[in-house]
Amino acid sequence: MVKILKIMRLWKIYFWLSIYNLIMAIRLTYQDEMTFLSIIDCVFLLFSVIGLQGYVYRIQYFSAQFWRYFSPFFMVWPCLVTLMIIDLEAIEARAMALISFFILTYIPMNVALYRYKSLHPTLSKIQQPDNYQKTQP
Repeated sequence: MVKILKIMRLWKIYFWLSIYNLIMAIRLTYQDEMTFLSIIDCVFLLFSVIGLQGYVYRIQYFSAQFWRYFSPFFMVWPCLVTLMIIDLEAIEARAMALISFFILTYIPMNVALYRYKSLHPTLSKIQQPDNYQKTQP
């Protein structure tokens, strides 16, 4: 039980770091030139943080079907954005390390969204009618 509480604390810390990441992404979008790619990136990040909050705090946002369709797109999105933004021929070692760190920070988010869509009890539970009664064999 103590181990589960420690793990959930780590998820909460990661959630608040993701909130900070979202704020910085929105801020950079407004400071730099607003491109369609940066706006879509902020929207994807916003929905992923909502899903992360739902997973960490056990809150149901949107439907299970939404998360089944959104999760695979988010798994690919950070890699696509990184490949679209960078110039592969002009990468230095520091820039490559920064890009690797950027992609690795999204791995826990992908794990949380996967768990949220498939293992979260309120999302995977089939709703039974109020007058439904279980029969014992």
